[in-house]
Amino acid sequence: MEWRKVILLTTGSNTELISAILYDFGIYSIEIDDPNERRVFLSDPSANWDYVDDLLTTHPSDTSNDVLVTFYLGTDIDSQNLLELFKAELINQSLVSESQALTSEMVTDQSWLHEWKKYFHPIRIGRVIIVPAWDEPILENISDIACIIDPGSAFGTGQHITTSLCIEALQDRLSPEDLVIDIGCGSGILSITSLLLEAKNVISTDIELYAIEATKKNAKINSINLDSLHVFAGNILTSTALLETIIKRGNYNIIVANIVADVLIDLAPIVSNMLMDNGCFIASGIITERLEAVLSSFTNAGFTILESKTVEGWCSVVAAHG
Repeated sequence: MEWRKVILLTTGSNTELISAILYDFGIYSIEIDDPNERRVFLSDPSANWDYVDDLLTTHPSDTSNDVLVTFYLGTDIDSQNLLELFKAELINQSLVSESQALTSEMVTDQSWLHEWKKYFHPIRIGRVIIVPAWDEPILENISDIACIIDPGSAFGTGQHITTSLCIEALQDRLSPEDLVIDIGCGSGILSITSLLLEAKNVISTDIELYAIEATKKNAKINSINLDSLHVFAGNILTSTALLETIIKRGNYNIIVANIVADVLIDLAPIVSNMLMDNGCFIASGIITERLEAVLSSFTNAGFTILESKTVEGWCSVVAAHG
């Protein structure tokens, strides 16, 4: 399906009013690219981000004060009339001049919904093959396991080193019939991999509802017995009800969390109380600069560090309880 992508060049002081006008016209999917906000974000000395995408630091408009407002319309005559009415309202409120054009181009669903798929290819991590749902698994050995994933908008394709480090650790540490918790499940890739490695039960949690839906969807794609997978929405750090629900189910052999250092540090004492004796905590999503802080927090929570790996600036930790 074709769409009209419309781009309006404006200033930061006008974006709220322009957004309000778009809402009044029933246009809710709006992208605002404000280089001033980006510069403030990158220069904030109090910010404590583990990772900032290179695209944020090399954006072409960083030397400009112009704000880009982008939205999408259909290609029918009603949508064209709506665009003309929108521009007339902008002129009426002195937000654009009569001669100022709204840039537009035709795009397709493929352009913005599926373009990323060309970067997601099957990847081997030990004997686990992560396969896009639109591709065919090729298993070379009898022991190979295919984990089929359609991430949608959720994190987790196996392409990122933090995910593959977790999958490597799961293959090394997980035994058949183990009980597993996947904190911050994203696409469900670690939960499903655990079950394909013959875990008895897996609890998956995430704060994002789209991650919950992606995990359930991918479980069905992989023909997972849904009696063995229990998916919960919520923040295990702040939701007493969620934590109590998980604890009531007993202690666990493995808890895996591919998140960020600050969350892992906060999780350490909680995870310590949920693991069986000799159970292990598999943690990833740690940049090298935060590794020592994570290791210290794990030790303070009573863990013994079994293994720490660093690949391409990212770290994973496997720690034993008891």
